[in-house]
Amino acid sequence: MHTHNDTMHKIQTGELWLTYLLYIFFFTAPVAVLISVIKAVQYRYQLKQGDRPDAKELQQLVDHYDWLNRTVLVTALLVMMALGTLYYFFGYFFAVAALVWWVYRIGHGIITLMDDKSPLVTTAT
Repeated sequence: MHTHNDTMHKIQTGELWLTYLLYIFFFTAPVAVLISVIKAVQYRYQLKQGDRPDAKELQQLVDHYDWLNRTVLVTALLVMMALGTLYYFFGYFFAVAALVWWVYRIGHGIITLMDDKSPLVTTAT
């Protein structure tokens, strides 16, 4: 039998999958940024509400949304650097760095989401 928390976690995870999907398609990323900022604030606020049975799941969601927000921030900085130095040929290196960064961060986030882990936690082997 599913509890209310299980159902809510599935809905929240579905929202996170949708956000990752919006990030994959670069032209929908602004919508994804808006969603991830709102959701990160919302779940962070819920975590501060006290002792919650779903605190681990909420923290994991906050980690994913923070991961996405930082991805966009660094990518935007790299793109601005690329555009600013394109004339001097350095821009191409920054553009490639932005693309590699974007693909790595989104890919790593999706892989950790599929494994039901936080993208911020690395395990030593």
